Amino acid sequence: MSRKRDAVSDAVIQTACRLLTTEGAEALTTRRIAAEAGTSTMALYTRFGGKEGVAAAVYAEGFVKLERALARAMKGIDDPGTAIVRGAMAYRRFGLRNAAYYGVMFQRTVSGFEPDRQAALRSLDLLGLQVRRAIDATGAPLDTTAVTLAIWSLCHGATSLELDREMAVISDPENRLEDAVRALLRGFGISTS
Repeated sequence: MSRKRDAVSDAVIQTACRLLTTEGAEALTTRRIAAEAGTSTMALYTRFGGKEGVAAAVYAEGFVKLERALARAMKGIDDPGTAIVRGAMAYRRFGLRNAAYYGVMFQRTVSGFEPDRQAALRSLDLLGLQVRRAIDATGAPLDTTAVTLAIWSLCHGATSLELDREMAVISDPENRLEDAVRALLRGFGISTS
């Protein structure tokens, strides 16, 4: 369902994110979201079609934010290996700073919500472009999709573990992730400056 971008819609999305962060997915009811966003349940249903529509809007908005973060991190970087590392670190920072979005995007925090995966694929395209550049520079017969998936899996796994507080035993998780991404790239024969 397409929705109008207006102050009410933005307030609904922000309210949903706040409720997810402070109280969890159980707090996401149409009545609660509408009341805390200062609107009516009818307006929420008109704009979003219900709770699943709000989750879809949070999901889509999260990927817009992630794509922007990745694009900013990789912009103007001539060396594709370095761009990949910067993108990986931007992915981690996005997840940690936007846990509510990240949860809806990747951790299925809203039960019953089935997202349109095309938004996720578009954000992977940004990473894939840098991977293609890096592979072209090495001349190695590597599969772009496989290398992109390996890098994304590493970033996603580490970020998810950190969000779940499973990485508390690892000191300096930011630098450990960067080291891991660089090691993975070296394994593929991709250098970073």
